[in-house]
Amino acid sequence: MQDQLSGELHFMNVTTAPPEYWDTHYEQQNLVYEEQSIPFRELFDRFMPRGGDCFEVGCYPGPFSIYLAKRFGFRVNGIDTTPFVSTHLPAHLREQNVEVGELIQGDFFTYDAERTFDVVCSFGFIEHFKDYKHAIERHLNLLSDDGTLVISTPNFRNIQYFLHRWLDAENLERHVLAAMSLREWRKQLESAGLKIIWQGYYRTADFWWESSETTVQLERKRLMVRRALQAIDRRISWPNRWLSPYMITFAKRVSDDDSRPRKTC
Repeated sequence: MQDQLSGELHFMNVTTAPPEYWDTHYEQQNLVYEEQSIPFRELFDRFMPRGGDCFEVGCYPGPFSIYLAKRFGFRVNGIDTTPFVSTHLPAHLREQNVEVGELIQGDFFTYDAERTFDVVCSFGFIEHFKDYKHAIERHLNLLSDDGTLVISTPNFRNIQYFLHRWLDAENLERHVLAAMSLREWRKQLESAGLKIIWQGYYRTADFWWESSETTVQLERKRLMVRRALQAIDRRISWPNRWLSPYMITFAKRVSDDDSRPRKTC
């Protein structure tokens, strides 16, 4: 019980979006898999290996795990704090004919895996933690020799910052802007002995929000901005740091680099 309490306190001390927020958020969602809504599909086709075990950090509600399993033949593993990872996700994965390995409800920062995985990935996870570099280290602890790491976050910096501050301030507060840095990711991963396969911004422009604060006028402004940016996105392909909605890195552990740091946390 004391170990469990320590883990919960550790989680609460480092996150800008506590488990209660996610549980409430997920209670309002229906588990529906829509392949066309998955971002990065063309990048996955270019840089993702095939077969083996994939571990997703922050795996609920599972759309990325489902897509990667269907497309590349992975067995799905993952961890999330929400109890829905145990009560809802297994059946949802089975409905999608996905091979399931281990699904853990728990704190990623106290999780002690007894094995490593061919792919370790997260999509919108590290930016919720003040010590995001420690979150990346924890990803690396799970990565096998020759394994592939995929990390993605939204881009809330530059022009996107002002849009979210204006129209999505509540959601902005749940994100650590310092974590949204491709340069810092590269520095940390290369110092750990990984090779960057590809990294960059994704799509030209878009805007999304997650906020309980709403008025008719505010919703109109949000929709106006979204429609304008999506119109630009449809006409121009120019991933950029100013308005692109996402950023992503693919990196590979180099197995013959004996100097790379091993598990440190």
